[in-house]
Amino acid sequence: MKKYYDILGISQNSSENEIKRAYRISAKTLHPDVNTSPDAHEKFIELNEAYICLLHQKENKNNFNKYASYYKQAASMRKSREEIYKEWQRRRRAQARAQAAKHAKMKYEAFINSKLYKSALVLYKLVDILYVFMGFMIVFVPFLTVILNGIEEEKIAITIIALLFTTIFGTSMVIMILKPDLLKKIKH
Repeated sequence: MKKYYDILGISQNSSENEIKRAYRISAKTLHPDVNTSPDAHEKFIELNEAYICLLHQKENKNNFNKYASYYKQAASMRKSREEIYKEWQRRRRAQARAQAAKHAKMKYEAFINSKLYKSALVLYKLVDILYVFMGFMIVFVPFLTVILNGIEEEKIAITIIALLFTTIFGTSMVIMILKPDLLKKIKH
């Protein structure tokens, strides 16, 4: 499993969201239609295999008990629970690799429209919407408060500074979500 985390470039205690984000970023650059290196196809298969296995592990952690047929098989074959679990993991990895190979053969446009890739995007779209909403709230709530409650004479300067700060912070938050390429341009 450690190699899967290394392939995605994340730590072993990464959340499901971090796994999806790392996969989405890497998939855009490693797809064989986009990446011209000779080993792009194999790297893309490894990336997909890692993503599928890690997601499955996160979703079904401690749920091996659902697979009672493996226990029956273990009893009839005199195998230990650990042996059956390892065999089940090998089968799951083989399935993930087969699915990954299928995605590697897809054209890039078909891949980014696939259910696998879209599942990695859905959560981040919701998070983006939440951040945009929070950014607007950071900008407008202080102004609304000043309009409704007025400004005390002795606190005019601090109120103006606070309004300016929240406007800059909220606006930059919204811009970073709506225009992420802008950050790349600023860095270069």
